[in-house]
Amino acid sequence: MAKPTEAAPYKDDEVRKATGIEPEAIQEEYVRVPDDLRHFRKLLSQAKADAERADLSQEQVEASLRTKFRTDSSGFKRGDPEYMTADDIDGAIEGDTRRLQVAHKAIEARQLRDELLGICEAIKAKQEMVVNLGADLREERAANRGRA
Repeated sequence: MAKPTEAAPYKDDEVRKATGIEPEAIQEEYVRVPDDLRHFRKLLSQAKADAERADLSQEQVEASLRTKFRTDSSGFKRGDPEYMTADDIDGAIEGDTRRLQVAHKAIEARQLRDELLGICEAIKAKQEMVVNLGADLREERAANRGRA
């Protein structure tokens, strides 16, 4: 789950505990779900902001490069080797190392955001299962008392 270039803000065992269910400890699971959900929603919120900042940074770099390439090409006429068409400028931007660096950071930020979104969804599903398991256990206990 961790990103290849940067450690995730959570550990895999933390995710397993937050999303897994111990049927023998159903009460403890029920109690911990809101705190787990709060914790991972906070991480998700931070990851969403980081992804937005990364996207904005990519847009800024691309705009800066577009301006630079247009300015560098502005004194030339069609047919001159230094003249750049819009397609030439787009290609130069796509291959520029500065753009590639910020694009990779944006991809990693969106990946982390999506991972955390999935974790939050899993915790919400766990919450529903814990409630249902609790209800089933209460029914079993009531049935067993009725037999005794």
